[in-house]
Amino acid sequence: MFNIHIFSWSHSTLLALLIGCIGMLGMTNSIADDDDDEENLEYRWLMGQSDMDVTGVALCEMGSCPTAAAAGNGDTLILKGVGTLKVRASDGKPKKISGGGTFEHKDTNGVVVGSGTWKAKKLLMFDSYGGSPFDFVPTAFNAGRMLSTIVLEPYGGGKIRGMVELGCRVPGNPGLATTIEGVRVYIDDGPSFVLPFDPRSTLFFDLN
Repeated sequence: MFNIHIFSWSHSTLLALLIGCIGMLGMTNSIADDDDDEENLEYRWLMGQSDMDVTGVALCEMGSCPTAAAAGNGDTLILKGVGTLKVRASDGKPKKISGGGTFEHKDTNGVVVGSGTWKAKKLLMFDSYGGSPFDFVPTAFNAGRMLSTIVLEPYGGGKIRGMVELGCRVPGNPGLATTIEGVRVYIDDGPSFVLPFDPRSTLFFDLN
């Protein structure tokens, strides 16, 4: 699992540098993460599953519609997850993220070649684009874009590190032009799943 390198050397190097730089940025925020004196904004994030207790609605039929993305070689990574995140109210600086879920890795023939659980580790950024101007969309539903480091733990053992991008659009929100609807996953020293496809059930729920 995750042993096929689909990028050229130059793209892999650039991706590694990007993740490394973002990781260093996260390290510089570690002191701020422990500072609870300032007001924070909190959001619930959902990908590919319902959370009736928080949102009051079923995002997915029967509570299950995994969010997936494809790699350049045709492999797919299917994710489900739920958690919360906090950003500083004054400037949106990332503070904390929690939660995680399950994953399933399929090859080009649709055969499952790996599965397990995953956890969100370090919030790198979160941009909230606000809600929808339409009355039929609950006011707490927010469009947004999140980046977080993650650790995947296959059921067979071991740990795989990477980064997830989670994007959500809501009807009528200008964030439609600035974020994806779904997920992208970048695996350290492995393939990157950068082509989101249906089903793409994602949401940021305003808890403030």
